[in-house]
Amino acid sequence: METTYSISENFIKLKKRTMLTLTIMMPILIMLSAVIGFGNSTIIKSSKFILILSGISIFLVIELIVVSKIMLKKIKSNKIEFTDTAIKRYGGKYVEEFNFEDITKIKVIKLPSKKIEYIKIKYKKKSITLYGFENLEDIFKKIENKIPDTSIITDKFWKINWNNPFAMIVFMLLLLVVISSITRINHTLYEYFNNVFTIGVSLYFILGKPISKSGGKRFRILELILGCAILISSLIGISSLFFN
Repeated sequence: METTYSISENFIKLKKRTMLTLTIMMPILIMLSAVIGFGNSTIIKSSKFILILSGISIFLVIELIVVSKIMLKKIKSNKIEFTDTAIKRYGGKYVEEFNFEDITKIKVIKLPSKKIEYIKIKYKKKSITLYGFENLEDIFKKIENKIPDTSIITDKFWKINWNNPFAMIVFMLLLLVVISSITRINHTLYEYFNNVFTIGVSLYFILGKPISKSGGKRFRILELILGCAILISSLIGISSLFFN
């Protein structure tokens, strides 16, 4: 007997709230970063610099709004179907099938309230993430009853609910404080840290496949574009450090 699950409306509402938080915080973080990076320079008082910074902020905010709307629209159409032998994930024109007998490990991530946030499934040498679907607890029970006895199941609890906008804002501001501290110690060290960090992020998108693992194969091209764009900008930043 086949059972189908769609994306939860509550999940879409949470993600919209998350994107709204990021949209509001983006220009604030950019302005604060500029103050930290150029606080002792006269450039920060330049009207041209302020205009450029404002332009970048507006562009990033618009880009964030457009990309989030497109992604949420695509994610909303996702669904999974349970058959007697496998899970099928539908996303656009892509249909991915994962046999229960191939599953070797399951990691269940739970919120402080013990509600399941997402389920990470490892099979053979690949992995997928199920999140945002209605009745994740029911989905987990169905998977648990179908997988081999040799499969390993582990639970991990979030100590903080990262869906809470306040938690996100506090984390962003703390990260900014850390960056500020590094900058005050050594500005060149900050430049290296910043570029190494962004290279790590780009490789995570290219090799780790965080979006396509959870959203489906149709997000793979977007993932590669994001990863390559971040990598190129990082390499340009590093090369400028060596040639200056």
